[in-house]
Amino acid sequence: MVSAAVSYVEEMTGGSCVAIAYVYCDYQDANTLSGDAILGSLTRQLAEQCPPVPLEVKAFRDKYSGKNARPNYEERISLLRLLAGHFQRTYVFIDAVDECPEDNREELLCLTTELQHFVRLFITSRPNVDLQGRFSNLTRIDIVASESDVRAYLLSKIETNRRMRAFITKDQSLRMEIVQGLQAKAQGFCWLI
Repeated sequence: MVSAAVSYVEEMTGGSCVAIAYVYCDYQDANTLSGDAILGSLTRQLAEQCPPVPLEVKAFRDKYSGKNARPNYEERISLLRLLAGHFQRTYVFIDAVDECPEDNREELLCLTTELQHFVRLFITSRPNVDLQGRFSNLTRIDIVASESDVRAYLLSKIETNRRMRAFITKDQSLRMEIVQGLQAKAQGFCWLI
C-alpha cells in the first residue's frame, strides 16, 4: 500500500520541486528499527535529491567523518530540516511502525513528531500503536479487508500450498480454524499526517 502511495505522489508531483523519502520498517531488519538508522536513511535520500549535494551536508559529513564523535539527535533533525528546506514540499513515508520493537518504537515516534513540523508524513501501523495523541494534525484512515476477500485468499493459499494440504487432509476442521483465526487478525489501520 505504501509503495502505491509513494508512486502516486511521484506521479502527481513529477517535475516540481518536491522530495520524497520512505522507510519500510521490518522486524527482521535491524537497519530499519533504530531512530539513528531511520534518520540516516531519510537524510541520505533527501541529500541524493539535491543536486549538487548542499555544502552544509558536506560540512556535516566532514565534521564527523573518521572521528569517534557522533552527531546528536538535534543535529540530525536540523540537517533533515535544512535538506527539506531545499524543496517546496517534502514527503516522508514510514510503513509498519508496529514492526519496530517497543524499545525502538518510542524513539521512532519521537522522531516523527519532530518531522511533522517541516515535512508531510504518511505513517502506517496496525492499531496496537497509538498515534492519536502525538500529532497536531492527524487524519486517520481505517483499512480493513473484507471477510469474503480474506476467506477467499486464505482458502486459495491453503489449497495451493503442499504442506498446508497435508495438514488439512489429516484434520478437516483445521481448514476452518486457520481461516477463522487469521480473519480475526486481518484488520489493519493506516494513519496519515
